[in-house]
Amino acid sequence: MRSILAFCFLVLIAASCNFTGFRRVAGNGHLVARERSVGSFSEVEVSGPIEVVLAQGAAGPVRVETDENLHDYIEIDVRGNRLFIKSRNNTNLNPRAGLKVYVSAPAFANLRVSGSGKFSSPGRISGPRIEVDVVGSGDVALDLDTPETSTDISGSGSIRLQGTTRHLHSEIHGSGDLYAYNLLSERTRVNINGSGNAQVYASKRLDIDINGSGDVSYKGAGTVNQSVNGSGDIRKAD
Repeated sequence: MRSILAFCFLVLIAASCNFTGFRRVAGNGHLVARERSVGSFSEVEVSGPIEVVLAQGAAGPVRVETDENLHDYIEIDVRGNRLFIKSRNNTNLNPRAGLKVYVSAPAFANLRVSGSGKFSSPGRISGPRIEVDVVGSGDVALDLDTPETSTDISGSGSIRLQGTTRHLHSEIHGSGDLYAYNLLSERTRVNINGSGNAQVYASKRLDIDINGSGDVSYKGAGTVNQSVNGSGDIRKAD
């Protein structure tokens, strides 16, 4: 009887997998780099477990470095002014040799992570304005020189920023984290809805609005205006 039940259980699992059509693809461990030609863009969106390495400079092809057998499962295209980088639908990639996509453009106005993707940059990114959005558990680490900087985290993701800006506006919905002590901002605004945490800097003015159990710690000599509804906490770190 137990063997019959076990067999039925395995059949149900197999049927469920077939119904969803979700395919897991493991890398073969052979690292290969390939280039993809794309049109012009100033916005980038990554979905899935892919690390995007940004370089500000002349536009060029996108370079993908991953297992040889995974390249065909990575989709890269430009729609409108946005570059989309994602794995093929209903595919779960498990790279053994890593999965990085190198992107170069004259300017970056908007960066968006959906899922567990990552953005990083070995050099500083400059421009009049940049928006950074994380939806899910993604991670962003950037060095900026942008007068206007906006961040939005929905979920458990994290954003790490350093550099300089005049205005920083940050929104956190959920349990995400913003690490921006080293982003030297003149005027900073932080809105937290949930249990998120923010570390920020403000030399002139800091506006904080917390609804929930979120925490804000700050550096700089800016005047602080605060509103807390819930068990959230605000403290000066220096």
